[in-house]
Amino acid sequence: MMVIIMIPFIACQSQTVAEDNPMDKTPVLTPVIQADTYNSTYNIVAEAFDWGAASTKAIIKINDKIKEADVCDFQVTEANRNGIVGEREVTNVHLCDENGNPKEKESSYIAVEMSADPSHGTLLYYDRSRFYNIWDEDYKLSFSPIDPKSELLKNLSVNPVYTDRITPQADQFTQSKFKFDEVSMEYALYKPVDDSDKKPLVVWLHGQGEGGDDVTVTLYGNKLTALADEEIQGLLGGAYVLVPQCPTYWPENSAETGNYGLNADGTSYWQESLKALIDKVVSVNNIDTNRIYIGGCSMGGYMTMLMAKSYADFFAAAFPVCEFYDKFIDDEGLKTLAKMPLWFTYCTEDETVPPSMYSSVTIDRLRKAGAQNVHTSIFNDVHDTTGEYFNEDGTPYTYDSHWVWTYVLNNECKDGDLNLWEWLAAQHK
Repeated sequence: MMVIIMIPFIACQSQTVAEDNPMDKTPVLTPVIQADTYNSTYNIVAEAFDWGAASTKAIIKINDKIKEADVCDFQVTEANRNGIVGEREVTNVHLCDENGNPKEKESSYIAVEMSADPSHGTLLYYDRSRFYNIWDEDYKLSFSPIDPKSELLKNLSVNPVYTDRITPQADQFTQSKFKFDEVSMEYALYKPVDDSDKKPLVVWLHGQGEGGDDVTVTLYGNKLTALADEEIQGLLGGAYVLVPQCPTYWPENSAETGNYGLNADGTSYWQESLKALIDKVVSVNNIDTNRIYIGGCSMGGYMTMLMAKSYADFFAAAFPVCEFYDKFIDDEGLKTLAKMPLWFTYCTEDETVPPSMYSSVTIDRLRKAGAQNVHTSIFNDVHDTTGEYFNEDGTPYTYDSHWVWTYVLNNECKDGDLNLWEWLAAQHK
């Protein structure tokens, strides 16, 4: 059983406090001493988890070939932007190629595989000056060979600053830039393995912390790579997945504000460019225009509702997660949304976007307006469901109550016998 010591989240005035870095108060440990000069370098492999990106493998490049029999264990210590955070648990060491794939007999590369958990391996840093997640360029690993047999490993000195970051899950997506008038927007697109016939399109809109100009942050900040995995793709029958990245924040009335300055009617500066991007993707791919779905979390939940209301004839269904749009829904907007299939997901204890002010209010209004196809997945907290991570008292590791998108991306949202993704795939205009 892996025991994780709970570290309190530090609240800040943002719409996605939950995207904060939970490692701020990790105890400081003594680092492994490195030489002033280094004869080796390494690349880091990043994997997407419920809490974001974490390092799970280091690929050490050695200046000469080493034999399989000479490979030894390593002690690995990590440091991030907040300082040294401790020793990593090494799970395997083996010869590999430059991409980390196992190799036999001899090689110039060694893979050091490590377990990760919410307190170890985190590669994203929450920048409070902008309320963005960014890749932690100060992240370092120190390597010490244990009982090395070869002279190469005895004299090994690895530069603790990694050379490159490998993101294999993001590589499932094509990453591009879209320009509309004066707007430039990064995006990622997953194409189903078989698109010989028309497939649905799922548009996911990120929360506050994943904006900017690096869409790999968007993909790894909330484990969005799960949308390309076999489980969810199977339920959708194969689907395109479009992940746009807002250059700033979805709820803004200009590109310069940076302060969530909405227009009085709740419209966004970014909605026209977002719609133009979706139109472009639809026009050049084999997409079923009767099955275009839109969803997203927090600020993305706000934008989901805005887009669903503004382009109701375009989308077949919407699935907002911890949305905050209710005050912008007038009587006409309510009638429009009441005709659309909607699935709401929220946590009752969410203090960032309290459902009593937003989601539950909107749901009640829609049902009173006669909405026939409104479903909900309501959770009392957000905790680990993998059975791998635990609080100090042995209960499942608890995340911030705002992180309810975790259940969406882990295919754990139901309404009675209905499954969110199966329900979504069945919706047609």
